[in-house]
Amino acid sequence: MIVTHDNDHQSFKIITEGGESILRYRVHANVIDFYTTFVHPADRGSRVGVSLVKAAVDWAQQQGFSMQASCWYVDKYLVKHSLK
Repeated sequence: MIVTHDNDHQSFKIITEGGESILRYRVHANVIDFYTTFVHPADRGSRVGVSLVKAAVDWAQQQGFSMQASCWYVDKYLVKHSLK
């Protein structure tokens, strides 16, 4: 799975044969908020969401951002991995 980062639109995307899945974020004062994640219905259950979140979190850590998640899915990932 290839995750692409679109810095201009503050998003991470995966495009599969099933369709496009996306994670969106916003940054304010060195805090990144992951506010929505959408996984195309054809790709649900195939770890597309996990791949999006992992790529986004890894990037945020490399940038030195503090992380928060308005999106329940990302919040669950941050808690599970002791990142929150």
